[in-house]
Amino acid sequence: RVMAFDATRGRLYVASLVSGNAHARGLLDEGDGPPGRDLAVIDTSDFSLRLMVPEVGTILRGLWLDPRDPDRLLVALSHARNDRAGVEADSRPHRHALAEVTFNGDEYAVREVVLGRTDASPFSMALLPDGESLVVTLSAGKGLVVVDAQSLEPRRHLVAGSDPRGLVFAAGRFWTFAWLSNEVQSWPLAAIEGGGLPAVVPVAHDPTPPEVKAGQRIFNDADFSRHADFSCNNCHVDGLTDGLVWNILLDGDVNTLSFRNVGGTGPFLWGGVLPTLFDFSREVLRLVGADATGTQMEQLTLYMQSVTAPPNPYTLPGGRLTPAGERGRDLFEGAAGCGTCHTGPLLTSGEVVNGKTPLLTDVPSLIATYDSGPWGRQAQWTTLEAMVRFGVQYTGAELSETEVADLLAYVQQLPGDRIYLTSARPLNASRAVWIETPIELTFSELLGPDQQDRFAMRIEQDGAWVPLSGRWRVSGRYARFERDEPLPVESHFRITIADGLTSALGRRFQGTQHIRFTTGLPPETDISGRFDVRVDTPVGSGTIDVAFIQARGGQISGVLLDGGGLIDIDHLEGFVSGHVASFEPFPVHSPAGNIQVERTELTVVDDDGDGYADRGEGAFITSIGRLPITAERTGLPAE
Repeated sequence: RVMAFDATRGRLYVASLVSGNAHARGLLDEGDGPPGRDLAVIDTSDFSLRLMVPEVGTILRGLWLDPRDPDRLLVALSHARNDRAGVEADSRPHRHALAEVTFNGDEYAVREVVLGRTDASPFSMALLPDGESLVVTLSAGKGLVVVDAQSLEPRRHLVAGSDPRGLVFAAGRFWTFAWLSNEVQSWPLAAIEGGGLPAVVPVAHDPTPPEVKAGQRIFNDADFSRHADFSCNNCHVDGLTDGLVWNILLDGDVNTLSFRNVGGTGPFLWGGVLPTLFDFSREVLRLVGADATGTQMEQLTLYMQSVTAPPNPYTLPGGRLTPAGERGRDLFEGAAGCGTCHTGPLLTSGEVVNGKTPLLTDVPSLIATYDSGPWGRQAQWTTLEAMVRFGVQYTGAELSETEVADLLAYVQQLPGDRIYLTSARPLNASRAVWIETPIELTFSELLGPDQQDRFAMRIEQDGAWVPLSGRWRVSGRYARFERDEPLPVESHFRITIADGLTSALGRRFQGTQHIRFTTGLPPETDISGRFDVRVDTPVGSGTIDVAFIQARGGQISGVLLDGGGLIDIDHLEGFVSGHVASFEPFPVHSPAGNIQVERTELTVVDDDGDGYADRGEGAFITSIGRLPITAERTGLPAE
């Protein structure tokens, strides 16, 4: 992420963005992990590694070399506190700090000053002209903190835009770039004492779709955590991974997943317990304790599925496979047996299987895994080679050492010569999709010309898939379906991308991919918020406490706060169509025994006209009959 150069001594300091951690595998560690490789000191006379300073921090973002004392180096960092059970919003899973590293030859000492609770993700540092104060940008904290240059104790905070990073002093002012606000912001030096809002200069044109940009701001903004002290980006660094195992969410002890190309790889989480990316967004927001609306949850979903991989550094120019990679592809799809599970355009079958740990595991995609280590559900492989070798053992293939090396080359070079879908609107498996939703596909590269016939948009009628009236337009990385009229309500649709679609550079889309979704009636009310739901069974009644988030179009996702002895599940999914809320099937543990709710009918009413449902009546339709339910609102979303 950052370097600092001591020209007097010819020393180059290089900070590891994702660095060491004493408990790399969390609670699975048997004692401390290997020493961290946090800060490299390179002798530029011969470019040799002179020294490696360990255990400075988990995520290192900024370096500042004191011009008055070249033996004094400051590091802006965050610590990941993953060595505890049940990490959640109130457990402060990250600690943010400035570290002072002082050198005496090849000896060093590290002193740390912990920043305030909401000084999330310190980034750049710069010394004010007075030499007494240091300005530090807080990339997740949407602000700057001014600290004493010697003691590093905070003196004053200033409010900035979204994700301020670089710093420079010029013309009697200090300037930063709030990159997710697309703004350069500046303050006069007098603002150090007097505060005040910055002058703002908008920067250029940002081609990112507004909904995706809004989701990216949510992803990087600590204000969405309950205590404004960490963001999604603290674990999924730049949408990738922190390389750590956390005891978290619904999966137990699991390796942090990368979000690269996550959109088409459902179901989600390592255990595959969440059917859609919308549900995954809900779990992320619940983890950080966010007070988010359904629209914000939808925006976060759109951003997460937009994260894609950069060009692969292990391939030949244009993403072409090396000869070893081509031989490895033949083995992958043939004798090695990998293609049985890692199949399709994103090299995942989307199935939950008895995998390489004792637990059921959702088959992960192998696209762009070359730098997303460690690998495996519990980070059990610290090198890609170890993962590939275990995969060969798992399939029972008998390969020579040369063949294993070729197979590794192919996995390392993925996506290689493939083009793949990076995001889709609507999301695959979406329910109650708004009938005016744009139909848009985004690919990993510019598409070649005249390929409209590689796309198909169909509606289900009388059990058959019938072409829908409209046309496909292909431009840049996008394919858009322009329909002749709004989508019919309460109908099933299927988007098909055909095998053989090519990019402008000649990469091919391999396999056929379908995106399925269902429209609903426009929702007449919003059930976002908290409800008490009374359930009547043949042998007694009980009340459950649930909370919902509803997105535009009516899709809802819910969490159980108190099952009242009746229900023990982690989440609910469904949609609001008109005045009726419906949910996917789920199990109920009732006094009458374990039963399955096959269908839910809940008619909701907005009594006070504020747009939010206040109550509802209906039933769970189960194998033992109809169980009446009534719902009463106990809190609006803001409450």
